[in-house]
Amino acid sequence: MGFFARVGDILTANINDMLDKMEDPEKMMKQLVREMEDAVARSKGELVKTIAHEKRVEKEIAAHKKKISEWQARAVEAVKQDRDDLARRALELKKESESILAALDPELGAAREASDAMKTQVRAIEAKCAEAKRKQTSLSARQRTAVVQKSTAGVGKKPTAFGEFERMEDKVAQIEAEAEATMEVESAEKIAEDEFTRWESGTQLDEDLDALKKEVKGS
Repeated sequence: MGFFARVGDILTANINDMLDKMEDPEKMMKQLVREMEDAVARSKGELVKTIAHEKRVEKEIAAHKKKISEWQARAVEAVKQDRDDLARRALELKKESESILAALDPELGAAREASDAMKTQVRAIEAKCAEAKRKQTSLSARQRTAVVQKSTAGVGKKPTAFGEFERMEDKVAQIEAEAEATMEVESAEKIAEDEFTRWESGTQLDEDLDALKKEVKGS
């Protein structure tokens, strides 16, 4: 699988869904984090190349704009000296630079679009990687707890179809519990953020009111 195809998989992946399908979520999580860190490093390397190309095209455009101005000035000076031959040659070279400039303009536009797209991609991969790292510790702890509980419950029992069915039920219950826990944590974070926002807004309003009082009383 190519690098950008794998990056696409990481960006579109639902981490919880991927882990739920694995027999060893902890191992899968560590592998995911490693792949994401590698993807971040490689995508930043590609971003550097993309930006470098954009800068190179910008420099070429600036150079040809300067040449156009210089050849125009030389053509004018040649005409003043009655050197039509030199004036004609200067105008020819000016047109060559103008043609190159016309070709470079769309190339610069494409380079900038590629650079912006790559920057967005790098930010998205970094966000996914941070998300995976946040979940890694808690998911690993929950998995170890579930393994211990399952091992204790299975002591003295032979593996049967009924036992396998119960194991799958336990796994589904564990996945549901983890989903509920994740929603609870995210909800708690949202409540905390809302409270801080209201507090900060109230503080700003108090400051605005004090400033207004001073302004009115002073006037």
